[in-house]
Amino acid sequence: MAIEQEPGTLEAEVRRLRAGIVKPAPAADPQESEMLRIVWAASQVWDNQLDRVDRFSLPLLPSVHPTANRASAATTSRLFLDQLASDYRRVGPPELDLREIESKRNSHSGAAILKRAGVVSRPVAPLAVGQYLAFYERPLQRNLESVFSPWLSSQQALDGELLYAATFGDVLGPLVQVVLDFYPAELPSWSDYVGDIWCEQFLASGARILRDPMLLRPSQTEELLVVNPRQAAVDVTATLDHVLSLAAELRPVEDVRVSEAWSKPKIDLILSGARLEEDEFRQFMANVEDLPADITILPTYLSGHGHLTAETDIAEPGDLNP
Repeated sequence: MAIEQEPGTLEAEVRRLRAGIVKPAPAADPQESEMLRIVWAASQVWDNQLDRVDRFSLPLLPSVHPTANRASAATTSRLFLDQLASDYRRVGPPELDLREIESKRNSHSGAAILKRAGVVSRPVAPLAVGQYLAFYERPLQRNLESVFSPWLSSQQALDGELLYAATFGDVLGPLVQVVLDFYPAELPSWSDYVGDIWCEQFLASGARILRDPMLLRPSQTEELLVVNPRQAAVDVTATLDHVLSLAAELRPVEDVRVSEAWSKPKIDLILSGARLEEDEFRQFMANVEDLPADITILPTYLSGHGHLTAETDIAEPGDLNP
């Protein structure tokens, strides 16, 4: 009679698997598994915040001057926060108690569990923002301090930018600070990387979405260009319609492109037909000089030579020559 080989050697394990004998997985504590899953997700969000800003705003190919080629700061903030809401939807239901998860993460036993599993321990506060965005209900009109402030209590030894960054992360922290403390005295350190003006627009646009997550819908966010909160928002749709109607009185509008230039929308127009005469151009400038927009009339061949520019809130009509 053959002696059955005790499992433990490689050959025994191979024979067991070939025979279809699968060992049951060891029983896991559901609460422990949930904490590992949530903290792991939070660590991914935490570590990738600046990378996400780049992914949503930079072109696919490397650029020599990346800060000069970023996409709209308002669009980037919407994509950034929409991704955060999506992150939460993948890991938890609306009623998940993230404060309880955070308490377990900070306990001695929780730290040991995370270390044993190889999960980097990061605050789960960013997922709390995602939870708020993912399951926001307008009728509730929840007080934002009740949503975000409790997460700051564990970091009372810190203040200013460090407090928010230590709780929510390098990018999300300043956004929450704008919502709770209005505008910070200093821009976050990563503004040197993206540019101060772009950073201000990103923070102001993101703060508006945090105050009203319904603005995550693209149809609403694209209607307004939100700049530094010290300034008023510009209704891009109304401004564009007005510019187009004025231009159409001179020539048919062949093409129009809208982007951002500093603290105002930049509207590039291509008109069909003959080039504008000097008196036509001066009349056009006089009509748009009070509009909060940087308006450029480009030639149809787009060579860049001989284009006419009206910087409506800086230059006087007599200062610009066609």
